[in-house]
Amino acid sequence: MSAPPAKRPTGMRFGGRVYPTADYAEASAMFTAALARWPGRYADVRFPRLCADDGAEVGYVSSNGRVWLGSPLGNDAVCVYTPA
Repeated sequence: MSAPPAKRPTGMRFGGRVYPTADYAEASAMFTAALARWPGRYADVRFPRLCADDGAEVGYVSSNGRVWLGSPLGNDAVCVYTPA
């Protein structure tokens, strides 16, 4: 029996809203741009979650712009995008 196909992220949940994203690069760029304007400490920022069409959280963007599939709370996340 094979595993079900992974859900593709189509949005990024941040600050109580979901923003549509076309791909990992766009999600990374959107968050790093927002983070550059953040007046507080990076440690106070929660990582935005990547969401599938059905709202399920499937990954996140870290403060360095890397995009991960999996949970930031565990150690099973896999990096799928690193900005240049």
